[in-house]
Amino acid sequence: MRQFTTENTTHEQAVAALNAVARWINESHAYLSERTPYASGYKDGVGQSKGIAETLILSETEIRVVSDGQPDEE
Repeated sequence: MRQFTTENTTHEQAVAALNAVARWINESHAYLSERTPYASGYKDGVGQSKGIAETLILSETEIRVVSDGQPDEE
C-alpha cells in the first residue's frame, strides 16, 4: 500500500498537490463518450472517483476551502 509522508515536503508543495487534485475534481468530464456500455461505465467511474477523492480530502484533513472557483455573489 502506498503511503505518503510530509518529510522533505514543504507546506507549499502539499497545498500545490491538493490544488492539482482539486482542479482535476472540478474539470468537466462531460466530453467522455457514452456510445458503448464500456465508455459509459468509464465516464460514470470517473465521476464517482472525483466524488470519492473530494470526500476523502475534506474528511481526512483540516482543509478550509477558500474559493470554489465561482465569482462571489453580490
